[in-house]
Amino acid sequence: MFAVGTALVLALAPASLQTADRAESARNNPGKVVCRKSVQTGSILKQRILCRTQGSWNGSGVERRIEDDYSYENALQVDQPAPDQSISIGTAVWEKLPALNLRGRLPYTQLVLAVDELLKKGECKLAGQTEKSFDIEVRFAVRVAPGGRATQVVVSDTGCTALNTMVGLTIFARSKRGDIEPEATSARWFAGAMNFTLR
Repeated sequence: MFAVGTALVLALAPASLQTADRAESARNNPGKVVCRKSVQTGSILKQRILCRTQGSWNGSGVERRIEDDYSYENALQVDQPAPDQSISIGTAVWEKLPALNLRGRLPYTQLVLAVDELLKKGECKLAGQTEKSFDIEVRFAVRVAPGGRATQVVVSDTGCTALNTMVGLTIFARSKRGDIEPEATSARWFAGAMNFTLR
């Protein structure tokens, strides 16, 4: 497993920024991707995970659109970072950084299964989160070189090293796949968040 560096502070953030308001707004976001375990009635097949936008789960089958379904995304090839790439745990005033622009789609099924496995094996013990139901948002900042290559990722501390590492490696994998919009001039920091939700 790749070792995650110790705390890096991009800008001091008061604890009050991590409020219940932010968590509540994330829960009520119709564009948030939510996954559910599903077994077809009368089937002998094992469970599978279906991931859709929260608004799509709330609508009827007729209202569901293909762009709201994240269940069949291609898996992301996650490798160890290159020697010039690093993952650190830290904090920032996330709202002050420009938002990271991404192309392509995150393979939620792959990542939610990975988080499910971390919780099942006891590698992560997060308050209020179980392998049967979890709702985790992880904020991060990423330094992007002019060509769109991610060189540094700072992950907000979840209390689970394996999850922190997974978030950083996912950003590097998306960078390698070409999902990060290239910057024209110099390297810059951007902020983003990943949510892992199973209900």
